[in-house]
Amino acid sequence: MLGNSVTWEKVSHLSVVDELQMQLLEAQMELSAAKKAAARNDQGIDTDTNAKAVGVWSVTILGAEELNLDGILDLNLTGMTTVVGSVAIAASSVEKGKAYVRLAKTDATTVDSVTKRCFWNKATTTAVFTGVKSKTATATLTLHHPSPVVADVFIGTCKLDVSSLLDQEPVTLWVPLTGPPGQPATDATSYGQVER
Repeated sequence: MLGNSVTWEKVSHLSVVDELQMQLLEAQMELSAAKKAAARNDQGIDTDTNAKAVGVWSVTILGAEELNLDGILDLNLTGMTTVVGSVAIAASSVEKGKAYVRLAKTDATTVDSVTKRCFWNKATTTAVFTGVKSKTATATLTLHHPSPVVADVFIGTCKLDVSSLLDQEPVTLWVPLTGPPGQPATDATSYGQVER
């Protein structure tokens, strides 16, 4: 005779919340171990095996508006002109050596003299600075007109600060442009703003 011998055993099982909490604790332990293994400089930036900083800062110029186009001589001939952006990072903010770029230029883009706006192609206007060794690095963005007639014409400048980007999330914002260095600031003069 064949008998039926099915028995139930009580097995402790974790709830969904308990399982998620265990996964979170495990991920925190892995992150803590990774942080201990990473070498950092005195500024808190990760370093490679040669003790060179491996910080990376990408700056993308997307557009500019309300540009001050005074002083551009060839503007009246066509109604359109070109603008080039230059981004320079302080030499003390990046590692020394030829592999670490300290200046980047955008492609020239067209500015309409009526709207005083211009836009860049995102793929060609990203300046990537590698070897950034400080959490207080700054860069200067300068817009100028490459004039075929006379020297390049200054349009505006602004200072960019990496300290607001330490969470490593992409940030898009409009930054007001200022006049040439050494020129007194007046409320009446606007040099425009740039989107980065």
